[in-house]
Amino acid sequence: MSSESPDQRDLSLPEGVLRLTSLNKDRLILAELANGTVTQRQLRKALGEAGVKHGIIERGVKLILTEHDGQVPIARAEILDLPAQTTDVGLDLPVLEEVLATGKLRALEQADVSYPVKAGQSLLTVDSAPKTVLRYPQGNERVLHEHDGIDPKLFAGENTEVGQGGQEIIAAIDGLAQRSIYGKISVYPSERSGGIGKAHGKVYKETALAVEQDISDGADIETVSTLTVRGAVHGAVISVGGNLQVQYAVDNRTRNKEAKLVAGQSLRVRSIEHTPVWVGANFVSTQGILHCDVQCLDTIAATTVAASQLSVGHRLIVGNVTRHSVINLGVKFVSDPRHKGRLNAHNQDIKLAYTLEQRLDQHRVAYDKTRETLVRQIDRMRDPTFAPSQRQKATRALIRLYNDLEESVEEYRKKFRDYQAIQRTLNEDQVGLKYYAQRLERFAAPYILAFGKLDTGTQIQGPVDRIVLKDPLPRARISLDPITGNLVMESQGEKVAKELAA
Repeated sequence: MSSESPDQRDLSLPEGVLRLTSLNKDRLILAELANGTVTQRQLRKALGEAGVKHGIIERGVKLILTEHDGQVPIARAEILDLPAQTTDVGLDLPVLEEVLATGKLRALEQADVSYPVKAGQSLLTVDSAPKTVLRYPQGNERVLHEHDGIDPKLFAGENTEVGQGGQEIIAAIDGLAQRSIYGKISVYPSERSGGIGKAHGKVYKETALAVEQDISDGADIETVSTLTVRGAVHGAVISVGGNLQVQYAVDNRTRNKEAKLVAGQSLRVRSIEHTPVWVGANFVSTQGILHCDVQCLDTIAATTVAASQLSVGHRLIVGNVTRHSVINLGVKFVSDPRHKGRLNAHNQDIKLAYTLEQRLDQHRVAYDKTRETLVRQIDRMRDPTFAPSQRQKATRALIRLYNDLEESVEEYRKKFRDYQAIQRTLNEDQVGLKYYAQRLERFAAPYILAFGKLDTGTQIQGPVDRIVLKDPLPRARISLDPITGNLVMESQGEKVAKELAA
């Protein structure tokens, strides 16, 4: 539907008719079940085929499904604040795109997630400023306001600086680079260590760390930056803010219940067994994943997945999936565990900023009143008829008023500094939260691509439905229907009937 189309349109359903009415130049869409019945899948499919894909009003959907008599709002235009557009320079995994194009999983052995950079190297550029748009239910957008250019410093983390052009972030030192899932880019110097075990206690680093040997059972390591392990990892607790790269296997032979890997950015291992994993960007296993619970915000790429549960936000690139593995597909199943706390803190900062604004207004009012009183007192003392006997008393009053004025100004300055600090925090958090949300929006069409086969018993859970394979599915692609959100299975380019699945 468009603004030039008729205001009313009837859509044929398998067992009824859905009537759509457009109001206010397509800003609001009303729906009515003219006759018959409709299921949720049929309703969403009809809306999608009519071009109504955004601003869906879930309450309206529920009313239509209960065969509500009369029209109900089903979709509306939305005002969206789009963040600034930025481009990473080199902080990605081009090998993933190569594997997608060629199907040669051996190329994963070339994956390197350590990202070494040199001082002065460009890391990020700001391509466009944020803007506010009106997005119609049909998806077309109208720009309401283009905001001023965003300060690149909002993306600059540790050991980075704004380039001379003012639109890029460059490395201030030689080191290892990383970009958080909230957009901030940082560079850290690296230090080396031998093997690390339980006897070392809690190991915390504010630098990147290269471990030349194994990390043994019971080790506990945390770094704000990248960790590179030249050996293997056995039953350890590892948390890194940047990237984690393990040259050999990750295992947990003693079944240490505390063992886990957390990588704020990307993770690369040869193989991994019996270890929970959370990854903020990409997870590459060049040999396989066995008996693991993996949550990955972006992409998982592995030659084999066996007896594991994977939750992946964007895509799974795999050779074979075996032994009743479970795959949860879509950002609904994986998110940053710190996001809720960060959002709550941001909301608290908004309240604090509002409180500070009120206090600043109160200080301004009090200052103005004191200044007016002071001026009146001075004018009185200038009057020739002012009694000399009152002059000493009036002088003391003037001194008191002047001191009150100075105290008021100093208090105002202090509150204003607090207000400036909270505004800087708000700006940084707002940019970070919008970057995170925009990143998730890019994963709106997640999929699984298997170059081998999905074995019998493999379960795939989507946002709407679930599939359990009764027969092997060779060279499979599983994606989401863009209209209904249901899982769509394809084998060697041919769609597979849902009857193959339970």
